[in-house]
Order: sequence, then structure tokens, then C-alpha cells
Amino acid sequence: MNFFNPEVETMDRHEDARSKKIIFVASCLLNTNNKVKGLARYPGMCKEVFDTLYENDLGIQQMHCPETLYLGIGRWWQTKNLYDSHGFRTFCRELAKDVVTYMEEYNREGYETVAVLSCDGSPTSSSPTITASSTPPIRTSTRSCSRR
Repeated sequence: MNFFNPEVETMDRHEDARSKKIIFVASCLLNTNNKVKGLARYPGMCKEVFDTLYENDLGIQQMHCPETLYLGIGRWWQTKNLYDSHGFRTFCRELAKDVVTYMEEYNREGYETVAVLSCDGSPTSSSPTITASSTPPIRTSTRSCSRR
């Protein structure tokens, strides 16, 4: 029953149009303002990534940018070895726990985590390996996002 219009029949409260497919995305792909100054290659977000996710009915869970939260927006670029400290690793573990909590909650409710989309070239948000789910792969390249 629809309380605003009783004549309109509604779906069961547990059913709606959501795809129940989630992708976890590195912050800098959805918000270039988190990139180190001088390295942004697009004005606000990588449109190609967003359009691909939208076309595939994927819900987007933006992951925190550890570099921005740890050192701030105005930080200088650093290499991976400069972030390799006990304090930064401890900080990142706490952020990772939050991401895992989201994944577990979605999984508990029957959602599928399709992928974790990282950012090539980031000292802390890139990944050397790609793990696929049962969903067919989505073809896109973040390289187009970095060459504008």
C-alpha cells in the first residue's frame, strides 16, 4: 500500500530496482581534487569510468584517499617507499577495515562486490593484481583518465 496514494500498488518493501552490484572505487577516480597538486589530468572526475559504471548498473562505493586524509589536500607528491612507515601502514589498516565492513554488510544482504577499482600510478591506491568476481569483466581503461 502506498500511503501517499492508496490506489497505487507498490512493490514489496524488500524489492526495488537496485542491481545489488557494488564496485569500490579509488577516491581520485571520482574526485580529482584528492590528487596531488600538479597531477590531475581531468577537471572533476574521470567521466569514462563513471559512464562505464553507470552503463553497467553498478552502485559506487567511494573509498577514502589515505594520502589526503593523512597528509592533506596540499601535500607534495611522494613515492611509495616514503609512505612505507609504521604510522602510515597502521592508518591505512584502519581505513581498510572500514572498506571490509562495507563489503561484508553488502554481502550479508545478498549484494555482489564486482570489483575494487584502483588508480594506476598512485603510491597507495593502486593494486598490482586484479581479482574478478562471477560477473563478466567490464572493459574500460583508466589510462584515458590520466591523459587529458
